[in-house]
Amino acid sequence: MTKCYLVEADYKALEAQLVGYYAGDPGYLRAAKMGVHAILQSHVQDKVIDLSLPDYQILDMVRRLKKDDPVMYDNCKHVVHGSNYGGSAKRMRMEFPDAFESVAAAKRIQDIYFSTIARKVKQWQQHTLHLAYQQHFLENVFGYRHYFWDALHYVGNTLEWGTDAKKVLAFLPQSTGAGVLSEALLRLHTFPEVFRMARWIIHDSLLAEIPEDKLPWAIGVIKHCMEYPIALLGGLSIEVDVKIGVNWSQMKDYKGEIMEVTQ
Repeated sequence: MTKCYLVEADYKALEAQLVGYYAGDPGYLRAAKMGVHAILQSHVQDKVIDLSLPDYQILDMVRRLKKDDPVMYDNCKHVVHGSNYGGSAKRMRMEFPDAFESVAAAKRIQDIYFSTIARKVKQWQQHTLHLAYQQHFLENVFGYRHYFWDALHYVGNTLEWGTDAKKVLAFLPQSTGAGVLSEALLRLHTFPEVFRMARWIIHDSLLAEIPEDKLPWAIGVIKHCMEYPIALLGGLSIEVDVKIGVNWSQMKDYKGEIMEVTQ
């Protein structure tokens, strides 16, 4: 019997890249591709990474920052995820009390985030909330539509965030992420043998069960289908990381051969 492996192909920073796309910010997109949490960490620790440097130099700095101070890296990760979808510093302090000793500590990192790499993200948030307020729905590039009835509302003479505000901010990146994975599966369906190896969708990743002798080819097919440039997103290509293991508890980064597929 041929030995099989579990293989997980996971989109790298899928939602962060989609936030950058919808914000119309090439700089944020590049930060997301290179490692947005570490890029923010570099600003917090006054070791600012120059995004005009070659990829290999940025990736090396990102690795060193994460290794040298994993606690601050995780704190920045909390801030990025929370802030993109409208989370306040108070909310982050409540959800991660071990990470942030006070609301002020979370707010310091959030203020740095919105004043450096995420300036256009803040503008996108305001635009998106007002758009949902005006037309009561949002529609992503794939045509997925969702209705919102309380994106913003007046308190006295002031227009403030409504009960749907955080759902509004999450809708476009998250629903588009689902569309990206759906499109990848449709492309994978044109490779019937590999499609039959697919087992499950887990958030931003695809899990497959692949015979040992098919690994280089099948992984190449999966990467080809998942990383294919998306026309509706201006040709955006989102890289995947591949892990492999004989079972779920032993998954490790795949270091083997990957066959290039050009079909």
